[in-house]
Amino acid sequence: MNKNKISITTDLDEKYKPIIEKLGFKHQWCYFHALKKFNKTINRIYPRK
Repeated sequence: MNKNKISITTDLDEKYKPIIEKLGFKHQWCYFHALKKFNKTINRIYPRK
């Protein structure tokens, strides 16, 4: 209570971003979901053989 909050952490769903920014917060991704997206992107670019 009575803490200054600057960001809200969510999954990778972009539908949250405009709402969060309209409320005056920064939108950041959950570490787990960001890592999952990163790995998916890397595996798509450099597929395992």
